Amino acid sequence: MPAGDPVSDPAVLRHVIDAITPASGAHAEAARRRVAGAGAPLLERLAAALGAAQHTDRPRSARRTLVVCAADHGVGDPGVALGGAHPTVIAAHAIAD
Repeated sequence: MPAGDPVSDPAVLRHVIDAITPASGAHAEAARRRVAGAGAPLLERLAAALGAAQHTDRPRSARRTLVVCAADHGVGDPGVALGGAHPTVIAAHAIAD
């Protein structure tokens, strides 16, 4: 890095390190509870981790991204009945809503 670059300045680095605070367990639990019941355990874990790090029950991301993944592992074949309680049916309804 070039001389005088703030990233290589030890005082700047020390300031950034000193500004980092421990994660908040209370905010982690509050953020997890906000998304609980959505049927997405990974979302709950992500909300808890971000809430703890950001010290809020409403964690935010500067860049929003939507990823939709789908596959037909034969369950779309005619004659295959999943039933209303099947996770695939529940997920399809959740996406449609």
